[in-house]
Amino acid sequence: MKRALLIAGGTVGGLGAVLAITPPNLSKTTLIAIDTAVPAPSATPTAAPAKPVGITGSFTGSVANTRYGPVQVKIVVKNGKIIDAQAVQAPSGSNDRYTQKAVPVLRQQTIAAQSANVQGVSGASFTSYGWYESLVSAIAQAGL
Repeated sequence: MKRALLIAGGTVGGLGAVLAITPPNLSKTTLIAIDTAVPAPSATPTAAPAKPVGITGSFTGSVANTRYGPVQVKIVVKNGKIIDAQAVQAPSGSNDRYTQKAVPVLRQQTIAAQSANVQGVSGASFTSYGWYESLVSAIAQAGL
């Protein structure tokens, strides 16, 4: 019985010491919103809005500043369809090997998704998020 009280007291005391050193930050919440909107169901079936077919050209997104450097994406659109995506700017230096692996994968994901709904690349989270931010801007410029 005494042992159980000592263990419980030590646990509570240790928890109190940890919380005194690093108090939890309960007042601040950071959320990253990614386009996950789901349309409300309607009573009557409606056709999905068609993508603009006449849009053709290159559109460069805004620069997304990441921890490892700026990321900027340029998309090429032909008849309302994304046919290419390139990194105008991407992190270099010590992060260069991750960037070299990530950019081709992000390009393929962009063309396959035909939107900014890219999955990202493991090991290149900052570059992936910068790609996403710049890609959203480029798609908005294209009106897609």
